[in-house]
Amino acid sequence: MYVTIRSGNGFGMKATLPANIPRIAPSWILVSDAKRVAGTTPITGNGDGNPTDAIFQDRIRNGRVVFAGDSIVRNQWESMLCMLAQGVSNQSTIYEVNGSPITKHRGFLSMRFEEYNLTVEYYRVPFMVMLDRPPQNATTEVRGAIKLDKLHWYCDKWVGADVLVFSPSHWWNEDKTTKLGNYFQQGGTMNMTMDVKEAFGRSVNTLMSWIMQNLNPEQSHVFYRSYSPVHYRQVQSSY
Repeated sequence: MYVTIRSGNGFGMKATLPANIPRIAPSWILVSDAKRVAGTTPITGNGDGNPTDAIFQDRIRNGRVVFAGDSIVRNQWESMLCMLAQGVSNQSTIYEVNGSPITKHRGFLSMRFEEYNLTVEYYRVPFMVMLDRPPQNATTEVRGAIKLDKLHWYCDKWVGADVLVFSPSHWWNEDKTTKLGNYFQQGGTMNMTMDVKEAFGRSVNTLMSWIMQNLNPEQSHVFYRSYSPVHYRQVQSSY
């Protein structure tokens, strides 16, 4: 079937999925193997947005959960850390594996929950694909090259994860791309006229190709989140 992922700004995309793969929540699509999903109980909520504790904690043990994308998925990563921490009797068994602080951070973070034998990881990859220096033959207006056919090198770290949550769409707008001098590149060629929506679609194809080639459908569940309302727009207030 076709599933349309759409938000209030009018952008949308279609994905072809088997009919028995469930829609988890608005804007979220499970693109894992149909045989693995069929007949299982999806992680559900208790009415206020929190997972049902017993089911959730049981299913998440002994695994890896990866969040990759922009600031929105980082917020979701932090929310999961808070929920999991509530069920841990000894808080000293929760730690960042590299000793990094989890305040503002531009790389990746991996929180370890010893009681669950679980790691919950966050990777800051706002475009999911590479934002790199422009090629040598680029014009002076090009400050960066968004390589639509090349995922960020962090992708090597995602292989083997049990759950992967991708949410890169928040930066796919003109303000974060062409207006900042970040244009789109495929192969060694810069495309100065491609619009953001087309470029975003091509980046999604790159991600999906990587998923099919590098993840085991018998192990990994993959979620993809599309566009959402902006949260950095300045609003004038009379207060």
